[in-house]
Amino acid sequence: HRRPARVHRRMFFGMLDEVAALKALHEREAHLFGSAGDERLGGQGCFLLAVNNDETTKGAPEWLGSGHQYLLGQGLYSPKGGLSRDARLAGGSFGVTVRFRPHTLQSHKDQISNALYLFGLVGGLGARARRGWGSVSLASFTKDGLTESIPVDAETYKQKIKELLGGAANKLPPFTAFSSQSRIDVSQIGDDPKSLFDAVGIQLLRYRSWGMFVPKNGRHEAPLGQKAEQNFPSDHQTMLDAVRGTCPTVLPDRAVFGLPHNYFFKSEFDTLWKKKKTQLLASGLGEQDAKRQAKGWAASRAKAELLPLSNERKRRASPLFIHIHQLDPRRFLVVQALMPAVFLPSGDLVNISAKRLV
Repeated sequence: HRRPARVHRRMFFGMLDEVAALKALHEREAHLFGSAGDERLGGQGCFLLAVNNDETTKGAPEWLGSGHQYLLGQGLYSPKGGLSRDARLAGGSFGVTVRFRPHTLQSHKDQISNALYLFGLVGGLGARARRGWGSVSLASFTKDGLTESIPVDAETYKQKIKELLGGAANKLPPFTAFSSQSRIDVSQIGDDPKSLFDAVGIQLLRYRSWGMFVPKNGRHEAPLGQKAEQNFPSDHQTMLDAVRGTCPTVLPDRAVFGLPHNYFFKSEFDTLWKKKKTQLLASGLGEQDAKRQAKGWAASRAKAELLPLSNERKRRASPLFIHIHQLDPRRFLVVQALMPAVFLPSGDLVNISAKRLV
């Protein structure tokens, strides 16, 4: 049995007590949104919400570029099998009406109103909302019977976000949330949201990857198109050492994109596969059987997995959010929001598992 390598996390240490902060968050949410489990904390929420004028559509996207495929991830898209399921919300529009209960404090009304407005600027719905899928864009906003203005260009868009987040906390939060350390960037403006979104996926793939190519035909293993930028040489070497049997002592920087991480080294696979095939052929095994067995043996030894060790959590979502925002029928923004927070609770360990670690 191999012994998993363990390394302490070393990024995004917070200054807040996680337990107290989560308890306070739970109590505030229960008061605003309701809590069926404990009426002491809130009972019913302070407002009623209804979805109306629903003109949304379902189905699969009309086309998927290499960037779209990457942003969908392996769970929703496979180069061999395509989409694993259709989108439940593929396009269209819908309305939301909020009615507050009598005696609701004005400060609570403002919190709900601002949250809904902010959702319309940077929010999204669905399984890949952090990676831009399911982005929603605010088309109109009425409060207390008065129609409020909405952003019409990049500058008013950024100004409105600054206004809404002006009171964000100065300390690093213990969970993903807006704070003074958050950053929101408008990186591109264009008239074709699908092309913009595809370009974002390709750039993220190039930024994060080491030896991959970004081909035009959607097949990541083909040496076509644009080469990866190789921005994280220490990460590459750390995980390659793990695959070769050396226990790491630091957490890769790319863990900020979320955990778990799976690494596969094609160059290491090629070396191991050739060596093992030669040995099997020398032992008298047939050509086809030797190739098949060598492939499986090499593949299991050319990969590593990085994930939290705690039984309570095996995942940590990325603090990076992508959003495609529509200003009008011909103008779209590409928005990236980074929301730093305590990455894992203090004292948590991460597990690096590789075949040759003992």
